[in-house]
Amino acid sequence: TRKSFADRSLIIFIEGADSSRSIQMINTDGQGYFREDSLIFFDMAHILFKDIRGRKSDQLEVKMAADSLTKPYFIPAIEKLPFTISDTTVAGKLAYDYNAILKASGLMLKNVTIRVRKKTPVQELEERYASGLFSGFTERTIDLVNTNEVINERNIFEYLKWRVPGLNVTNDGFDYRITYRQGVSLSSMGSQGMALYLDEIETDASFISTIPANQVAMVKVFSSFVGAVGNGQGGALAIYTKKGTDLYNSTSTADKITYRGYSIIKEFYSPDYSVNSKADDKIDHRITLHWMPDILVSDVNAKIPVVFYNNNRTKHFKIVVEGMTNDGKMVCIEKIIDDDLPKKAF
Repeated sequence: TRKSFADRSLIIFIEGADSSRSIQMINTDGQGYFREDSLIFFDMAHILFKDIRGRKSDQLEVKMAADSLTKPYFIPAIEKLPFTISDTTVAGKLAYDYNAILKASGLMLKNVTIRVRKKTPVQELEERYASGLFSGFTERTIDLVNTNEVINERNIFEYLKWRVPGLNVTNDGFDYRITYRQGVSLSSMGSQGMALYLDEIETDASFISTIPANQVAMVKVFSSFVGAVGNGQGGALAIYTKKGTDLYNSTSTADKITYRGYSIIKEFYSPDYSVNSKADDKIDHRITLHWMPDILVSDVNAKIPVVFYNNNRTKHFKIVVEGMTNDGKMVCIEKIIDDDLPKKAF
């Protein structure tokens, strides 16, 4: 409508790089601005904004303003230090660490080349939707996500009857009957209808016929299906409705934003000598013994246990604690602790 989206409600869909999803509801102010604080997500995330009124969301155009992650901040230059670190001390430490690495019993691998075969769009779609008995080989798999075709049919049955050879669709109003590659059966029951599944739940045709065809992501056609009664002698039709980012066509809407979140936390390697007995025979030359990147303190006098294995040579430990208080103040504590415990003690 080219009008400001002011004093209105918005729904935010956030899909993370690990396929995690979350939904938030926000309200815009009198000028169409909104603010959402303290969202936590990692790596590259896709954020979609939708009007709660449905189809009108296709005309939304959201522009993100600068925030604490994207806004540049001026940092004054640091003056030159009045002293320098002795090259001899630095070189000696580096040489010591390098010798420790060379003395380890590990092997340096040569270059490793990994060759993979890129998955087709249909294979990627099946991984996102199909599971269990529904995954794997089918007579036909129809992809309605990765297509430029305009889908205007009122339901998926009307769409399929012209596109799947052997599929027979008859209806009386909303009462549909679906058969697949069958003549008249010898039994008194006549030809058997297909077993119908919506999002892998057996559903009748009258309910499926109420779903518009453009809301379907994928259809799998089975000539027989072991999960159906009688092994699905009449065949089976597995219909999957769109979810997540597949709900929205990025070529026709301007309300999808890609946003980079926090870096993914990597696990810090620390040997467990109580489990791996073979590690006792190796000389431990680790420099950093323990690292805890995410400690949440909720109580005023909280005690956090710190348990780690020592290396073969350290008797003096330097502990560095960095963090932030609830009101945003930075905290940094450094301490030296002397310990005469033997190798690999707590």
